[in-house]
Amino acid sequence: MVLTFPPINRDWLTRARRRFAAPFTGIRNDRVEVDPLIIAHAAKYFGHSTREFWENPEWGITLTAYAHEAYDCLPVTHWYFSNYWIEELGGKLFYSDFLPPLVEEPPIKTPYDVDKIEIPSPEDLEKMPTLDRHHRALDYVIDHEEIAEMSVPLTFMLGPVTIAFSAVGALLLIWMAKDRQLCHKLFRKITDLCANGSVATVNRYSSAEIVTGAVLANNEVLPTKKIEEYAFPYVRDYVRKSLKAGAAHGIYYHFCGDHSQDYTLWQKSIIAPFTVMQIGYYGKNPFPAELLKEQFGNICTVLAPVDTVLMHQGTPSQIYDVSKKQILGGKDSPRGFIIGCACEVPPTTPPANIRALVKAAEDFGKYEE
Repeated sequence: MVLTFPPINRDWLTRARRRFAAPFTGIRNDRVEVDPLIIAHAAKYFGHSTREFWENPEWGITLTAYAHEAYDCLPVTHWYFSNYWIEELGGKLFYSDFLPPLVEEPPIKTPYDVDKIEIPSPEDLEKMPTLDRHHRALDYVIDHEEIAEMSVPLTFMLGPVTIAFSAVGALLLIWMAKDRQLCHKLFRKITDLCANGSVATVNRYSSAEIVTGAVLANNEVLPTKKIEEYAFPYVRDYVRKSLKAGAAHGIYYHFCGDHSQDYTLWQKSIIAPFTVMQIGYYGKNPFPAELLKEQFGNICTVLAPVDTVLMHQGTPSQIYDVSKKQILGGKDSPRGFIIGCACEVPPTTPPANIRALVKAAEDFGKYEE
């Protein structure tokens, strides 16, 4: 598939990169940054299916770059996959025109299946589906000058509990209640697998930004004590091992769902000089910018969310009003502030709603020169 786009506007990229760097340098510049977490929406924006986005990493990461320019938001392109490492754990994925790749059938069904898991070396992982796909996207950006400056190598673990749910299914809840030792064995192996992925990516690109957090380990699914036992220590260990491997660009913590009871637990996360903390919800409401600023603002940049359902189904004026409240509540956070979405902006979100998010940043997120 051949992509033809005009060159990225150099003036825009210069301004956007300066704005993006501001939170991490302590220099207020222009306005607050906007990161709607555009993934497959980039395909829909340009008139293609989400399936094309997921099946063509080179194509998907390029569309993300141009979508970011079109909306005037985060000047960093990316290509996140929906089910990292499932194929390495023995699973198969299926694709559709409307959903991200899903697991056909959980590959881990018994405790014996956990015992059989062997962790591939970093060198072997490079030849397997997850990193092959991921590195194809990163290599494509590096080889194409028009978007190369928007590229940062990334390494991923969106929580061992999340990966385990995809690999085990609902049975995991029973194991977590009845067989702690088995669960820790599984989470340890998943964490080691992801850490080897970090080593492979760093070896290939010299460094990487760490993307991690807890997607399903939230208060809608688990009590805080379970999150503290089964999620927090493994996320921390993954970050530690990734940093030791040389992944030193920064850390992006992404916490989906309700974290109203466990958010203070994540204050003990490893914080690098370039760190962003994003928490999706407080109960059923988007996590308040004021609380993010109060709890995390002195240690890292905070990303305050707008509800993804509202982004998809609401009106531009609703998005604008909610964004205004979050921006005014958090724009003075000591180590920087970003406005975005609670999770990936849904692929079929009306472009006018994303534009309303950016317009609120332009109107209420400006800093004095």
